[in-house]
Amino acid sequence: MSNREAAERHTMSLRGLNYLMAFVALVSSVLLLFTAQRVQKSYDTMIAVSNRYVELQSAAYDLQRASDYLTDQVRSFVITGDLSFLENYFEEATVTRRRENAVEVFVGKADNEAALAELRGALRESMELMNTEYSAMRLTAIAYRLDLSQLPEAVQNATLISGYLNMPPSAQSTYAKELVNDFLYTAKKSEIYSAMGRCLDILVHSQQEQQTLAGEELSEAFFVRRVVEIVLFASVLAIIAVNALLVIKPMLKNVKYIREGKPLPVAGADELRFLARTYNDIYLENQKHEQELSYRITHDPLTGVYNRNGYTMLLGNEQLSEFALLLADVDRFKTVNDTHGHGVGDRVLAKAARTLLEHFSEDDAVCRVGGDEFALFICDASEADEAALTDKIRAVNELLLHPDDGLPPVSLSVGGAFVNNRQGVDTLAKKADVALYHVKENGRCGCAFYAPTMKTEETAHDDSDGNAK
Repeated sequence: MSNREAAERHTMSLRGLNYLMAFVALVSSVLLLFTAQRVQKSYDTMIAVSNRYVELQSAAYDLQRASDYLTDQVRSFVITGDLSFLENYFEEATVTRRRENAVEVFVGKADNEAALAELRGALRESMELMNTEYSAMRLTAIAYRLDLSQLPEAVQNATLISGYLNMPPSAQSTYAKELVNDFLYTAKKSEIYSAMGRCLDILVHSQQEQQTLAGEELSEAFFVRRVVEIVLFASVLAIIAVNALLVIKPMLKNVKYIREGKPLPVAGADELRFLARTYNDIYLENQKHEQELSYRITHDPLTGVYNRNGYTMLLGNEQLSEFALLLADVDRFKTVNDTHGHGVGDRVLAKAARTLLEHFSEDDAVCRVGGDEFALFICDASEADEAALTDKIRAVNELLLHPDDGLPPVSLSVGGAFVNNRQGVDTLAKKADVALYHVKENGRCGCAFYAPTMKTEETAHDDSDGNAK
């Protein structure tokens, strides 16, 4: 075999290896796209599980809130005789129907049959209470000399002990109040709460199991993708090495051809540039996808600030040595929701978060840790900054209390505590919460920082008990 034939065979072998590496890179790219889709699917599953849990939990709470609302209205009616409370009662019972709608949300979801059974039991107990409430309404109407013919048929036809029809109005009113406050009535309410508690326990257990499975699938998908990325990167390096033998070495030889004035064969340059661009596009897309996943996990979609996961991450950040933690509640936010609807309530929350961001520096962090609850991490803050921080909260409240965007006025109650060299991080949230309770107990709409003399909710309760004694 001549040297030329040996060289040609060696060249063909290198080309075959180059094609093999290119094939491996192509397969790895396909697998990378596949694993990216798998990660997205696993993430979507986690989001779906969370959303379904929130939907079912909200429905369950709607039933309890509706039952309590009916109780509040009937008790208000038997105390005052005001027909507006009776109208509110039947508006909820026959038009809004939150209890029945809550049960319908659970229907058709096979994995929540146990929770549905408990919810139906709570609804059944609530419906049974209505007979007692109708009787109390009718007796109240008689006591207050109201026109029964103008009342709903359920009230007109309510069963009463005949002896109470001949009693004086004051006795009738007293008995009506007893009907919706006695042991039997409160026992029924307790049964409703117990059924709701069991329903929520079942939901939490089911959600934890599903979240665990979805989390395992997501972790596995991330691991597979990492492996594929490593394989793809190794393939690219191999291609570079092979092409160094097939392209760079011949190009060095072509220097001789240039000096001799001979034409050069052009091959490979465009393919190498295309391969680099393809790889970079895939890499950047994966980085973007990871950043989006990380953002969704640690940020609240409504307000754009950190969520509970982000709050936990910041609290455990060892780089935050000296800082202040502020806990803020939107004052009387439930009234905003009840009066203006949850859509306006969501806009109010977004506005509150935006206003906080505008009044604090970029180094500080705002978190939404609950429905209307926020937490702020103020970096490099100490007790000397109390006045400045209080002024900032005052400025925030000034804007929220005097809106120019058509939203209802609200305010924030804020409690804070300080950390120095990570001392007291474990009790920081509790101290801030004590300060927040102090603000709420002293009129809301303000800011206070923890002091040992402040009363907690428990100590205030103990003091009130002691004074009562």
